[in-house]
Amino acid sequence: MTNLRILHLEDVSSDSELIRRMLQSEGFHCAIKRVETREDFIEALALEDFDVILSDYNLPSFDGVSALAIAREKFPDVPFIFVSGAIGEDRAIEALKSGATDYVLKDKLSRLPSCLKRALRELADRKFRQQTEDQLRRNTLYDQLTGLPNRTLFLDRLGRAIERKKRNDYFFGVVYMDLDRFKIVNDSLGHAYGDALLIAVVNRIWGKIRLQDTLARLGGDEFALLLDGIQSVEDAFFIINRIQEAMKMPFDVSGREIFSSASMGVNFGVRSDENADDMLRDADIAMYRAKAMGEGHYVVYDSAMREDAVNTMEIETDLRRGQERDEFELYYQPIVRLSDGRITGAEALLRWRRPGSGLVLPGEFISIAEKTGLVLPIGEWVLRTACLQKKAWQQAGFPDLTVAVNVSARQFSQKELCATITRCIADSGIQPSSLDLELTESILTENTPLIIATMERLRKVGVRISIDDFGTGYSSLSYLRRFPINTLKVDRSFINDVPGDQGSAAIVRAIILLAHSMGLQVVAEGVEEEHQRAFLKAEGCDQMQGYLISRPVTADQFQEMLLGRSPAR
Repeated sequence: MTNLRILHLEDVSSDSELIRRMLQSEGFHCAIKRVETREDFIEALALEDFDVILSDYNLPSFDGVSALAIAREKFPDVPFIFVSGAIGEDRAIEALKSGATDYVLKDKLSRLPSCLKRALRELADRKFRQQTEDQLRRNTLYDQLTGLPNRTLFLDRLGRAIERKKRNDYFFGVVYMDLDRFKIVNDSLGHAYGDALLIAVVNRIWGKIRLQDTLARLGGDEFALLLDGIQSVEDAFFIINRIQEAMKMPFDVSGREIFSSASMGVNFGVRSDENADDMLRDADIAMYRAKAMGEGHYVVYDSAMREDAVNTMEIETDLRRGQERDEFELYYQPIVRLSDGRITGAEALLRWRRPGSGLVLPGEFISIAEKTGLVLPIGEWVLRTACLQKKAWQQAGFPDLTVAVNVSARQFSQKELCATITRCIADSGIQPSSLDLELTESILTENTPLIIATMERLRKVGVRISIDDFGTGYSSLSYLRRFPINTLKVDRSFINDVPGDQGSAAIVRAIILLAHSMGLQVVAEGVEEEHQRAFLKAEGCDQMQGYLISRPVTADQFQEMLLGRSPAR
């Protein structure tokens, strides 16, 4: 049985009772409130909620048309049905045009139940459609996890702030935020912990901003904050510092303490022609500058940052084209045995012949290749090319040469690295022991289980492993006994001042003794002076490379050196 609360505008009480009995016989349980006057009608609407309004057309002190206007203003969705004996067809049509749901003549009252059912069904359909539209709108404009506005809604509000600024003296700021170390939480604990951390971060930030500010989630662990109507730059910095301080406290996520900070880029929109997309993008650029400074910093955007970003984008675009157009080259710097001056190997060094820029060194583009992932296909090309060149020198009569290739952290974190190296060795036909992979010390500290597993697989393949730039910044030497390492390459910063600087000389001497005690070879990098070579030879260093022997040269020039011709100084 359907329960209905009915407001009935009717001056004859017996008509209300007749309607109640008829509807009850059709399965409706009705609570009917009958009123006769305008005042009673308005008071009833104010005090109670009704499912249906029934109304006579003409009453002694009130009329149904006026009641319809009042009802539609207050409750536009509640079905309003005229039940009258004197409405007439013309008046009925006008009533429907004015917003009435339907009409029933009193001499045909049997139509009322079906009329009422249809009106309630249509109302339910309208409510469902409205709820669906509201949900779709919410899905379109709000983030499903946090309930925050998403990028679309944020850009809309930011656009309105920009328009207000154009019309009057109005100041605001945009903050682009990215959580530090969030990927570690996701990778180590799982996405459920990551989601819970995001919600905890949002709740904490909410307590540090103002009601008029807009906090939005742009995606992943990236957020944007619109500081709406601030008075000055100092006001923005005050709010940002409050957020930074709050982020220093650990987050309790399902019983775990998790620490997370945020890198922030701030943009105050100084350009008059700026739009919302540009302003948010520039705040993003500043955020990446803050991230480069370390965790928990914020940086204010300036126009020079956009120029740097555009330059970076151009380099990335040209790098992608460079792969397609074979613009990369390998140069080779000789590695010489100190005991007899014989060339024992070469370090393969990447060069990019960028159109319009000449020969570009890795320092100008390798960090961009790392960030974009282009270092993976470029790195594989370097490995393959170096192995093929080693084979060519072998066939030319120099079978004992080794070739050293630098491997980046991004490459070493790939599970496919061993398969790629094995394939390059097999395709070129060289011995695995003639390939030397050079790793920086920092790689060994990033993910110890993965690093150990990868290095053990490489050791089983037979590839040699060297630690490049040894001694720069890492005090722990425990990895020397934990990892299958063959060679230490002493960083040029220690070689520059030997033997004159006693501190540098002592460090180099200690590295040589340490390495030899562990059965490792030592290569000195950056040797440029004869007295440096003499010192290294006297201390028992195994090999060296540097401008004293030769600058990096092409493969053909290197082969000329192997044949005993003059080195390229």
